Amino acid sequence: MITLFLLLVSIFYMVYIMLNKFLSSNQPPLPPGPTPLPYIGSIISMLRNKPTFRWIHRMMDEMNTNILCIRVGKVHVIAVSDTEIALEFLKDTNGIFSSRPDTMSAYLTSDGYLNTALAPMGDHWKKMKKILFNEILSGARHKWLLNKRSEEYDNIVRYFMCTFAYGCSCVRMSIECKMSSEQMTRV
Repeated sequence: MITLFLLLVSIFYMVYIMLNKFLSSNQPPLPPGPTPLPYIGSIISMLRNKPTFRWIHRMMDEMNTNILCIRVGKVHVIAVSDTEIALEFLKDTNGIFSSRPDTMSAYLTSDGYLNTALAPMGDHWKKMKKILFNEILSGARHKWLLNKRSEEYDNIVRYFMCTFAYGCSCVRMSIECKMSSEQMTRV
């Protein structure tokens, strides 16, 4: 019984590998690049050769090419040093190459892509970006909140003046300074 189970599992695994090779042969060839290791790709080479951008340029010079494909884990990263190829990437095929990968962790973290940072590029992302820049980050909204920001700044300065007037230890004052700087960056 166990041998029959192992035989069936191995047959299904072989069929899976054959289908995977057959389906991947229909994809267009990738640009040249370093030979990646299984599962991790070229991560070790990237970590060993710091800074990474110089290593990428050195690989381009060694392979005598302006476009390079580096595999990082399961993702293929395309590095381009030619302006014409870069313009083709940025203008003609922008929708394909600028989208974020659709992952389960991004979906769960953003509660179903309800935020702009993790949403994949598409109609939903474009609508969120339009609302974000036209409504929330607009110049009119910035001017509208100017009085509230200056009022909060005055409150913090007044708090420090009162703290200095009644005396305060240096350790406590540094903690309060850190807390107030965090509040100021939020405002």
